[in-house]
Amino acid sequence: MRATVIHAPHDIRVEEVPVGDFKVIVLPPPTSPDAMQVLKVRGKEGKAAPVAPPKTKNPIPERYADVTTSGLSTTIKAGENRYDVTLTP
Repeated sequence: MRATVIHAPHDIRVEEVPVGDFKVIVLPPPTSPDAMQVLKVRGKEGKAAPVAPPKTKNPIPERYADVTTSGLSTTIKAGENRYDVTLTP
């Protein structure tokens, strides 16, 4: 599993990603330093580890935090790849 923290709207570059098919999840920015654990501790089913609820409303629909409901996936091929994520309410 690979995890990359980004702060939208930015382009990111992730090095040394193996070729293949990947499911993608999108999580809100951490609300505290402890929330960074969400990127390190994963459940068996690909769900984010529980963290304290944010003080502000999460602008990212909850379904995007779970690989079984995000509907996001990409195929990485040799060479440069681009994957634009479009989220809908």
